[in-house]
Amino acid sequence: MGGKLRRWVLTGALILALLGGVATVGWAQGVQSFSVKLSSPANTGPFLGGGGPLFVGALLDLSGLEHSVPGVHFRPDLGNNGVFLLRGGGGFGGNATLRMGGLGVGASWTTPVENSSEFDKARFSLDYGGVTLERLIGTQRQLAAAIGVLLGRGSFELQLFRSVSGDFAQVTAHPNSVQLKRSFLFAQPYLSAEYKLLDFAGLRVTLGYWFSVSFSGWQLSGGQSVVGGPLTSLGMPVIQIMLVFGG
Repeated sequence: MGGKLRRWVLTGALILALLGGVATVGWAQGVQSFSVKLSSPANTGPFLGGGGPLFVGALLDLSGLEHSVPGVHFRPDLGNNGVFLLRGGGGFGGNATLRMGGLGVGASWTTPVENSSEFDKARFSLDYGGVTLERLIGTQRQLAAAIGVLLGRGSFELQLFRSVSGDFAQVTAHPNSVQLKRSFLFAQPYLSAEYKLLDFAGLRVTLGYWFSVSFSGWQLSGGQSVVGGPLTSLGMPVIQIMLVFGG
């Protein structure tokens, strides 16, 4: 895990550097009649408020879940190092020192179930949302940096399916799926950097470590509790990229 974490931090640092470089070079070499206005917003400094779509890359370790459900392996969206992608939105507001906000993201992943006579497909879902509190620690023209924490709650969901065929009576005679859900609380300390492309738009990149803990067990869709099961706690490095619209 130490090696993965070091690769993740290095990747995040490279992304931050590339974003700044691409934004600067791209706007400087754009259409000359607009270059001054677009690459150097009149209203420099940090965003006091804004929001927009949010994309999260998470180094999600599902080995505990996969060991509990033999024949299941959820493949990452990017590469072989466990980078799963989530999507959502968020926003923030405040002053030149402190800002508060919130966000919500989620995603699901489906995979075949191998060597099972009961099920042939599995789906895992992760959804969470929370509030942010952050402090600006530095600004330089169109750039700003902040340190903060995200606190909230969410849920894991596991669904197992079996393909069925036949008429209505045959299909309803035997259950063909199981749905389990587990809620959790989480915290994510983070460091963020944002680049103001325009007076009203920019990019925000956040590096953090997400940690969840569950005080309740898994539950069936009807509310019945199930003893045991994985994902009592989970930790993972995350990187967030937000398109910010505000001012």
